[in-house]
Amino acid sequence: MATNPFAFIIAHTSAFMIAVCCAVNAYYFLSLSTLAPFIAIPCAISGFILNYLLYTKDHEDFAKTLSNFLTEFASKPIEFIIALLASALQAMFTYDIWSKLLQTAQIQALLIPSYFPALFSIAFFFGTFILLGHALTTTSTDQGEEISSWKLIWRKTTDFLFKSDSDLKHKAAVFFGLVVTSVALYSLFLYTYLPSTLSVLMQFFPQLTGLARCLTVFALFFSIILCEIPFNFKAVGRAFGVTYDQERKSIPSLLNPSTIVVGLIILMNAIGNGFIGIGESALGASGTLFLICNLVMSALINLDSNLDGNKLSFSHHLQSIKNVPNAGSIIPLTWLIIASLWLLPSFSLSTMSITIITGIFTFLSLAAKYSLETAPVENRPSTFPEASAVTQQQNHKERSNQSQRMACAIL
Repeated sequence: MATNPFAFIIAHTSAFMIAVCCAVNAYYFLSLSTLAPFIAIPCAISGFILNYLLYTKDHEDFAKTLSNFLTEFASKPIEFIIALLASALQAMFTYDIWSKLLQTAQIQALLIPSYFPALFSIAFFFGTFILLGHALTTTSTDQGEEISSWKLIWRKTTDFLFKSDSDLKHKAAVFFGLVVTSVALYSLFLYTYLPSTLSVLMQFFPQLTGLARCLTVFALFFSIILCEIPFNFKAVGRAFGVTYDQERKSIPSLLNPSTIVVGLIILMNAIGNGFIGIGESALGASGTLFLICNLVMSALINLDSNLDGNKLSFSHHLQSIKNVPNAGSIIPLTWLIIASLWLLPSFSLSTMSITIITGIFTFLSLAAKYSLETAPVENRPSTFPEASAVTQQQNHKERSNQSQRMACAIL
């Protein structure tokens, strides 16, 4: 299915804003740390690259959901409501954390406008719905049976642990990975989501008190748990050998140069996510445990996302984007609009500034065009070789008939 350009604009804009948000978050929390402030910038850059690709890669599924939203919502209303509530919680968390970050000296130096927390929140709303809500709002086929994707993930995971003939070592590795993921999600909910959710509810919905506030928080957290668990369990399970679909991941070759580069980017991003996961809490015994678990979970998710055959690579993401109509124009235009919104409050139009904007847009256009053109094109054999041969024979016959008719006309 060809991606609708409108759906790609929404998905790509959300992915870009989320990538900026994650990069700045990593920079801020690492700069506060006494352990690794010197790698704040590399971790921020790595976070931008990986989150940008992670949230962009599902644009085809989002296009399908957007084009059939009413039909799919009518068939799975509960799943859609849960996905929307989870997206709302992520938006609330983003708004709260950014409203606080704008008051810090490190973030004020970046000249981020006061309206960007709202833009980041909208981006995270769409991004969460695209990425985390995918398992709830879509169906998969398993042995000829149509089943919700989240149910299939749960079934495959439990079957591997309790019914498969796999050796005990592989089962223990999967179980350990799931435990690490659960601990990481617990710390993420407790130290980041919960304080921000309560803060936003008190700020915008002060009338919610007592039981009403508790029920609202429970509904939001129940929704994000149902979205986070299938997504994270699938990534962790595949990293240790569980097969959830036709595509089976394999261990990357360490001799491949791209594996080394992408592996370092994944490691830097994982360190940043580890410190984001513990928030501003003290790094004691429990804090260190939560840091390690968030680091491992982040690494496994991005390892799964960027595995291309037996190597780590971004080329399959670029190939997917390349197939979108007008992607070479949409991408730099999106970058330019966001950069303009960022610099607008401290920007005055002049001949020099217009020249700078034109130069930046030209550079981004060329960069996007180069990236998409250098993405390897998949060589797929013809599915119907016989049909191709028949077509060639028909064309040859038609050309012969045309030659005969022309000869008759001349005579």
